[in-house]
Amino acid sequence: MSSIRWHHGFLDSLELQDNWRPNKIVSSLLFHQVPAGQKKVLIEEIWNLLEPGGMVLIADYMKQENPLMRALFRATVQRLDGFADTQPNADGVMEKHISARFIDSMRLARFNTPTGAISLWRGYKARTSN
Repeated sequence: MSSIRWHHGFLDSLELQDNWRPNKIVSSLLFHQVPAGQKKVLIEEIWNLLEPGGMVLIADYMKQENPLMRALFRATVQRLDGFADTQPNADGVMEKHISARFIDSMRLARFNTPTGAISLWRGYKARTSN
């Protein structure tokens, strides 16, 4: 059996079999398109799915820390995807949600792109659930 299991679709449609829990969940360029009120809910769903000690890796447009990256993000991503869902990311809400739920959370890298900065964050689910 493969040690990687792919799921295409929304997390609320994921059916785990045989009490299996993933030890890693990866999200790439999804959260900036999630409605503002659902970002924290999705972080909670990821936390609930992970086995204790599991890791989440999230690559996305997060806080746009310098004026150039903020301007590029506004001119491209926000113009195409809308401001309501993307502005919380530009303001740093994702970093707060990740840090509030996962232990040892940290930004591993930040990539400046022609459409704004993309950050790679990592966090762990505690081995003992609170």
